[in-house]
Amino acid sequence: MTVEHESLSKKILSACDRQKRKLKPVANEAGVSYIKLYQQIRRGSPIPFETVEALAHTLNLPIEYFSVSSPTSHGIWFKSGPDIADFRRRLTEVDYQIDELGEIGAYIDVYDAFDTTHSVPIAEAFGRKSLARLELGLTSKQIYFDRLTSFDEGIRNRSTAAHQRANYIKFQIDEEEIDTLFEGKRVSGCYFRGLARGTDRLGAKKTAVFTQLVSRSAV
Repeated sequence: MTVEHESLSKKILSACDRQKRKLKPVANEAGVSYIKLYQQIRRGSPIPFETVEALAHTLNLPIEYFSVSSPTSHGIWFKSGPDIADFRRRLTEVDYQIDELGEIGAYIDVYDAFDTTHSVPIAEAFGRKSLARLELGLTSKQIYFDRLTSFDEGIRNRSTAAHQRANYIKFQIDEEEIDTLFEGKRVSGCYFRGLARGTDRLGAKKTAVFTQLVSRSAV
């Protein structure tokens, strides 16, 4: 996945400048190719999310700092809880045992592993602090299915494709933009969706979804 270039290069350079650090040593410390990053910035090429994530960690900044949204038209949501990097780190620590995620478990939604009998992702549970619960009011499987048709078709299709990929990609991150009417309310903004294929305490395959809001458009 890549992050759109608009203003991102300025934010990367500005973050380095504010900490009185040069781009090359920051890139080296982050484990990313300085030459490739320099060319992406100079040419205006897309910059991979993984690169931005590594730079954010090295500079001790929340990933939201590098949101491409303009603060004049969007409210940037800075880190107030675990983010996708924390989600992935904790998954690795517990060997992708979803029931062992601790406090991060409150921020994730759990789905059955996608198979050929599914036409859409089958939800099992929504975390009490997950974005789906807080922003869309998805508190149960029944509400999820009742409201499924209210979701934008493009988002439904991309979400379904991501769940299908989870069958052979252990961890993935997608960037999603949303601008739609949902239950009579306009939902507009940008978020990151992290999917992980793990197992529950009984060894059953499950897909854990961590959704991180990056910006919310003014409405």
